[in-house]
Order: sequence, then C-alpha cells, then structure tokens
Amino acid sequence: MAAPPTTYARMMVFALGVAALFTGMAVGAAGCGLCIPPCPSPPSPAGSFEIIDSFARPELVGGLVEITDERIEIHFADAEGHDWVVEYTIEP
Repeated sequence: MAAPPTTYARMMVFALGVAALFTGMAVGAAGCGLCIPPCPSPPSPAGSFEIIDSFARPELVGGLVEITDERIEIHFADAEGHDWVVEYTIEP
C-alpha cells in the first residue's frame, strides 16, 4: 500500500529545508577565509570627517572623526553636554 500524497509532500518539504540549511552553511563558510595576522584590511582615507547619520548610536551624529595612519579619533558630545574622545590605535 502506498503512502498518502501528503506524506510525500511533507518529506519533500523537509528534504528541501535540510538542503537549504546545508547550502546556506556552505555559502556562509565560503566567505570566511583564514587570515594569519597581519590580515589585509581595506585602506581608510586619511582626514577629518563629520558623522551625519548613525542608527545604532544617534549621539554620534555631529561628531568628528579624524583618521591618520596611526590612529582613529572620534570626538562627540553626549546629551548631557559632556565631550568625549574615543581613540583607536592602528598597528601595522
């Protein structure tokens, strides 16, 4: 006796879901390359820039970013009027 068509349809949907899962994992893993330090990074333009939009940190809007070969500095003021400077050092 043959199984009802709904059983075959459910098995097919399950199999397609598993195939999609493994395909997504394979595509995601292909984008992750092994990087042995120093990892190449895209060059950032040196200079001063103003932050004009920030969804995650709206308090940064209006702040200034200064980028050099050795460091990145972000100058901004919070809602209470306190001035902040965040400095990141870039290692060669």
